[in-house]
Amino acid sequence: MPPTVETFAEYAALMPTQAFLIGILVFFVLTIALTGVCSVVLWCYMFVWLDHHFKSAKPKEFFL
Repeated sequence: MPPTVETFAEYAALMPTQAFLIGILVFFVLTIALTGVCSVVLWCYMFVWLDHHFKSAKPKEFFL
């Protein structure tokens, strides 16, 4: 059975909802990706800082 005008109207009525859901999905994917990138950068910075601190500290200053 070929699609009718009513079928296209139903699809057109669904489109804003689908676009909204896709927008939310993209937002969450980008948020998770950005959080992961920031987390990796902060971990790397922390390890570099700790490495620098332990190299320049005297043994009794390690835990200060």
